[in-house]
Amino acid sequence: MPNLRYLRVLYLDIGALIAGTQNRGEIEERFKRVMSEIQSAGNVILYIDEIQNLAGAQVADRPIDLTGLAVEALSSSRIHVISSVTTANFRRYIETRPTFLELFEKMDVIELSKNETIRALEKISLHLEKQFKITITYKAIVEAVNLSNTYIQGKVLPGKAIDLLEESCTNAATAGKRVLEKDEIEKSITAKTGIPVGRAKKEEGKVLLGLEDVLHKRVVGQEEAIKAVADALRRARVMVREKERPIGTFLFLGPTGVGKTQTAKTIASTYFGSETSMVRLDMSEFSQGDSIDLLIGSKNGNQAGQLTEAVKRKPYTLILLDELEKANRDVLNLFLQVFDDGRIVDVDGAVVKFSETIIIATSNAGSELIRERIQKNVLIPQLKTELLEYLQREKIFSPEFLNRFDEVVVFKPLTLLEIVKVAQIELSELEIRLEAKDIGFEITPRALDFVAKAGYNPVYGARPLKRVIQDSLEAQIAKLILSESLKRGQRVSVDVSQNKSLSFSVKID
Repeated sequence: MPNLRYLRVLYLDIGALIAGTQNRGEIEERFKRVMSEIQSAGNVILYIDEIQNLAGAQVADRPIDLTGLAVEALSSSRIHVISSVTTANFRRYIETRPTFLELFEKMDVIELSKNETIRALEKISLHLEKQFKITITYKAIVEAVNLSNTYIQGKVLPGKAIDLLEESCTNAATAGKRVLEKDEIEKSITAKTGIPVGRAKKEEGKVLLGLEDVLHKRVVGQEEAIKAVADALRRARVMVREKERPIGTFLFLGPTGVGKTQTAKTIASTYFGSETSMVRLDMSEFSQGDSIDLLIGSKNGNQAGQLTEAVKRKPYTLILLDELEKANRDVLNLFLQVFDDGRIVDVDGAVVKFSETIIIATSNAGSELIRERIQKNVLIPQLKTELLEYLQREKIFSPEFLNRFDEVVVFKPLTLLEIVKVAQIELSELEIRLEAKDIGFEITPRALDFVAKAGYNPVYGARPLKRVIQDSLEAQIAKLILSESLKRGQRVSVDVSQNKSLSFSVKID
């Protein structure tokens, strides 16, 4: 445009502005000189990126607020400034300084549409082809836009699509490929997010088919619960589902120590590859009226949302909501939105998607009812009906909230025979830990029964068992190792003595 023809655009580097300064006075003096030179030149458009760095944000580990000086300088008609800032930083640093904000005309730079991003990538791909000496197909460009838009959170188009396309070019060139096809984009998104797309879904299918077997290896009993979870996950993945909704949403009901959390951990390990692929929230920490701030972030910007930030970092994950009945009603209503729409908006206005998560909530509510009805041999379908009626009648959960779950799963109290099986699993893990020290381990059947009976509690399930194993087995074995009574290459054998206590003997393998 004619009125811009003789103007220069210069960039103000805030880091360089404060580098080497000892105090606020030196910074202010430098800033004044910059503004004075610009005013004298009269033909400069000054670009200030991340303008919050002039408005109180931490720069080089110290807060800088030069807005007072900036108001004075920018009031001159000879100084022209273009600044940029994220929505979150605008709310935190700029909106709170109305005098400074009045100097600017606010313009929202919106995210490009998918079609606009495709056109942008068509141009950028010409440069990437020269840089990597590779041919980029149109299908690869479209796939980069679609997959980045669906699976990469916390970034916007076209930036995230450009990053994905460039990463895919790097991977393809490293592998010696001359053409970038859509499958290379799928590999990159899977590596980046852990989400199985394209061919990776075949492996996911095998996992789902054998899910019951895997669960039974780590969760004792609970046949009805395991079958219900496995069936629901298979339906969610194979049948047509609303794409935005989570993969599956479950409410696990039952007494403490019966395998609810262990089932969730096993699903995370099997379905998502690791137990670490799990966001675990203790809902008793969200019992207050302002608890939503803990989940989506506080308005003053001092605290990021525990839930939203975790899902942004790892969108392909299991979310475990422990002791759901203790959460505030507003928090439960927030999850209603997640179950329905598969998304929530965090405090900064960013949309956080839950379409590639499994959400499992656990609750001990109604445990006494479950124990009573199981003792009377009530079948699980009838017990589930009575339990849901109880939860609504006691106003623990609302009917609309319970109806949002794909499956409400009832876990039964463990019997003594099942506690014996739990003990076998726990002791096999002890055996593996000792093998790492080149020490063998064996326990007789009567010693196993002794440990199981000592750790059996109808009210607390398998919880006391771990304490018994720690105190009566692990602690004694540790003493043997420390006293050098048990060494590498030897085996410790556990039995029950005549005085009805555990006895330990050391053998040479």
